[in-house]
Amino acid sequence: MSSILITLVLSGVFCGLYLLVARRLRILDTPNDRSSHESPTPHGGGVGLMLALVVGVCLATPDTGGWPPQYLLLLAAAIALMLLGVVDDLKSLPVRLRFTLYAFICLVTASLLLAPQAIAGPTTLALVGVAALAMLWSLNLYNFMDGIDGIAAIQCLSACSAAALMSWNNEASNAYVLFCLLLAASHGGFLLWNFPPARLFMGDAGSVPTGFLVAGLALLGAV
Repeated sequence: MSSILITLVLSGVFCGLYLLVARRLRILDTPNDRSSHESPTPHGGGVGLMLALVVGVCLATPDTGGWPPQYLLLLAAAIALMLLGVVDDLKSLPVRLRFTLYAFICLVTASLLLAPQAIAGPTTLALVGVAALAMLWSLNLYNFMDGIDGIAAIQCLSACSAAALMSWNNEASNAYVLFCLLLAASHGGFLLWNFPPARLFMGDAGSVPTGFLVAGLALLGAV
């Protein structure tokens, strides 16, 4: 439980420090016709919550003695998406390039997570394709929600907490429950700065890996 509390606190601290940097460097999300906020607001705070999650995972020790490779795969892919999001937040990557990279990461992850349940033939390809599409949809959904104060973080916190509770009640692996709670805690710390009226948004650096991780955990839970 200490790793969960540490993740919560570090997320709040890291996001607060990032907010100071973002204000100084003018890393701002300027509202447009589709925006819910009315004034330029710092974005990219997902860097802070993702770093807190990484620290939490490094500190946490599941009952198995170490993290199974599936969880490390999810975390590594999420970090790659965070770095891609940082570049996009600063430089605005072409949509086609960004979408292609997102799709590639989702496809590779879905293939590896479903490998233990692989069925020979076209059924496997169809299953991997549907799973990758669901992950791609989820990361875009969270990216869309990020512009509304508090909603993306609250959604992730609620979904992961509920998943952890149901999994624990059904005697799922300790690693699954713990990873869900760590992800929830990282968003709880971020919510301190994103609760209406938001002073900080996740940006692509946070919303994209968040949506990816939520979908990835759902897929891993099914497997």
